Order: sequence, then C-alpha cells, then structure tokens
Amino acid sequence: MQLKLLKAHTHAGRNYPAGAQIDVAAHKAAWLIGMGVAEAAPAPVAEKTASLTTRKEKTQ
Repeated sequence: MQLKLLKAHTHAGRNYPAGAQIDVAAHKAAWLIGMGVAEAAPAPVAEKTASLTTRKEKTQ
C-alpha cells in the first residue's frame, strides 16, 4: 500500500522525510496511519489521452 509520510520515519533501515511516499504491507500501513505517521497516498491522476477516431471508424 502506498503511503505519504506526515512525519519523518525510518523504514527498512532507511530514513524518509515527511512528505515522502513509501510502499508497505497493509498491516504496517494501518499501524503507521493509526500512529499518525502517515496517510494513504493519493491515487495517481490518469493522463487524459485524445481520442484519434477516424471518420471511417465513426461510421462503422
């Protein structure tokens, strides 16, 4: 599960600053969120792609 750290935290022997995103197992994520150390990271925004429909495709 992707988390955004609200406070500095050491995970797997590495120090992360507040604002960093880390990937942890669901049970560890629940613990970090419960302790106020992290929050669920926002889902990435999907890029909008233009539809390149040809005139022939529209009539079929």
